This record gives sequence, C-alpha cells and structure tokens, in this order.
Amino acid sequence: MQLINYLYTCAMVRLMRGSDKDEEGQTLVEYGLIIALLSIVLIGVLGLLGDELENVFTEVKDALAGTGTP
Repeated sequence: MQLINYLYTCAMVRLMRGSDKDEEGQTLVEYGLIIALLSIVLIGVLGLLGDELENVFTEVKDALAGTGTP
C-alpha cells in the first residue's frame, strides 16, 4: 500500500511541476503501468483469499460481539 501511495504521489508531483522534458510523459506512463499491474495482482490475490479473509473478519466480529469462541 505504501508503494502505491508513493507512486501516486510521485506521479502527482511530476504532473504539478510541469517540466519541459519530453521524458515526463514516458515516466508517467510507466508509473501508470506499474499501478495497473499492482492493481491486477491485488485483485487476483484478494480473489484467491476472499473466503479465508471473510472467515477471519467474521471471527473477529463475533469475538468483539462476544458470540464467538476464543
């Protein structure tokens, strides 16, 4: 998550700075591709672990409500 935040911040700083270099567009495209790849990987991982995560959150919710087993 920190990597995505860092990449987003760098991209926004470069956009706001407005440099005259031709490489700016290329760099922003690279950042966009990295963010897109990370998003695809994150969606895939969450899809694979979805049921397990749901069980964990259900157990935590039940434990906080006092209805779960310790």
